[in-house]
Amino acid sequence: MNTTQPDPIPHLIAAVTELGFALRDLDASRPALVPNAPLAQDGAEYADEIEALLSLIVKRLRGEDPK
Repeated sequence: MNTTQPDPIPHLIAAVTELGFALRDLDASRPALVPNAPLAQDGAEYADEIEALLSLIVKRLRGEDPK
C-alpha cells in the first residue's frame, strides 16, 4: 500500500517568504520617533539578521548553495 505525502518544501518556502514580508511590513510600520536611538539601531540590526536568516533558510530549502 503506497501512501503519497505532499512535498512540504514549497509550503515551507512560501511560509518563510511570507514571514519575511510580514517582518518587513512590521518594521516599516513602526513610528520613527527616535530613529537614531540605540534601541532603534539594535532593532535595525535585528531586522537585518532576521532577513539574512530567512534568506538562508529559503536557499537551503530550495537546495541552492547558500554562499
